[in-house]
Amino acid sequence: MLDGTRYQREHNYSDRLCDRIVFGHREGKYFVCAVELKGGKNVDVGEAVEQIRNGLLVAAHCLAGHSAATWYPILLFSGHLGVIGTTKLRTSQITLPDIRGNLPEIIKRNCGTTLAAILDENTPVN
Repeated sequence: MLDGTRYQREHNYSDRLCDRIVFGHREGKYFVCAVELKGGKNVDVGEAVEQIRNGLLVAAHCLAGHSAATWYPILLFSGHLGVIGTTKLRTSQITLPDIRGNLPEIIKRNCGTTLAAILDENTPVN
């Protein structure tokens, strides 16, 4: 797992970055999660999307020459997204040149939701 703030500091990364990048292995397949945590009255969805996208870019860079079966863009929040924020989040499609296949919609859950629960709900069935 990479801490976004620490990665920024140690690699002079100046773009907005998600809070955590998680690399894992589950049920015989590798996965990557870019997780952004937001709290407060109104969540800035545009900022969160940018941070998640940059987290996935960093993960793809770290995996250079390797691949992961599944990529999970995740927003954990407390507070309120509002109708506009929810729509913006649902319509924000993240595409990255280094990642094969389509990324799923950003997964939004309340803070406190476990990663295991998110993976259980969102892992593609083959």
